[in-house]
Amino acid sequence: MRPFGEGSLLRRPPAQGDLEPLHEFGVTTWAQALLKWILSDQRCHTAIPATSKPEHATVNAAAGDPPWLGPEERTYIAKLFA
Repeated sequence: MRPFGEGSLLRRPPAQGDLEPLHEFGVTTWAQALLKWILSDQRCHTAIPATSKPEHATVNAAAGDPPWLGPEERTYIAKLFA
């Protein structure tokens, strides 16, 4: 297991403004968007991100709280990733 692809998924985050439509879901960072995207898939029951920084652990944990993303929001994040 390699959380966030050993960081490769976090190297080129979208602009902060691109995350604004996700704020109502509690998403304020790209890492949260990716975690919320995973956890919003009903087939997924857990995500285990790793970090050595306590402040990242707090941000990551917040992605585990509802509300969950719907199909439109998940598609939006997938487009930001591409």
